[in-house]
Amino acid sequence: MGRRVISDDIAARAASLRRRGQSFRAIGAALGIDPRTAKSLASRVASGDQQAHWEAVERQLDARFLEEHFQLLLYAGMGVLRAVETHPEGTPPSVDPEIWLAHQVSSALAQAEELLLRRGIGKEAGLDQDFEIPAEVSQRLLDGLMEHEPALAAALDGPAGW
Repeated sequence: MGRRVISDDIAARAASLRRRGQSFRAIGAALGIDPRTAKSLASRVASGDQQAHWEAVERQLDARFLEEHFQLLLYAGMGVLRAVETHPEGTPPSVDPEIWLAHQVSSALAQAEELLLRRGIGKEAGLDQDFEIPAEVSQRLLDGLMEHEPALAAALDGPAGW
């Protein structure tokens, strides 16, 4: 005797009956299937529902964080623009271009103070000090910007430099 193929409709009905408090024996009798099969089907549907729920939550979180990430990349881009516009003519010759770039990116990111604090990044400004962004955060955002915009990375790091 071959195996009986159980449709998705029966599986969904088994899960629905289980959510309403029916026993697996009662579900099996109602659907004409073995109680162990009813248990297996209800469990499979429940785990699939739970997985779908967490995937939806993950998509919502990803969307929010992606938007914030994009905003931070825009601030980093503003810092790059400032650095390129003002260096080397606007700064003393002793200033290293990489340090100048990092400084400008950090300064531009300081404008996103509220967003960074909400994400747990940076130190709130006191009465006599400015908002402080860890250097590694500025660098990682700059690296991310270069990853997203390879042409910009080539222009900054290329043989001609900026």
